[in-house]
Amino acid sequence: MTRLLFMSLLAISLNFACQNSASTTEQASDKPTEISTEVVQFANEKDPVCGMSIDSTTVEIAEHDGKKYGFCSASCKADFLKDPAKYLSAK
Repeated sequence: MTRLLFMSLLAISLNFACQNSASTTEQASDKPTEISTEVVQFANEKDPVCGMSIDSTTVEIAEHDGKKYGFCSASCKADFLKDPAKYLSAK
């Protein structure tokens, strides 16, 4: 029972951490923000780091071996970029 409770809390914490880091805002600059209307075809449907679902509104994108991968947050993207093979081999 204790193990189940621990695993549940760990999963909730990971989910919250990914969502929380995705909502972190940077300081605004005086320059207008460019909005891309390009439709991106991702090589993945789930974040390869944490497993969260991604969709066409995903803004954290990295390219590896000619393929574009989407991420739920900047921290997941950074982890992926440190060692892409680690996360792609887990598929």
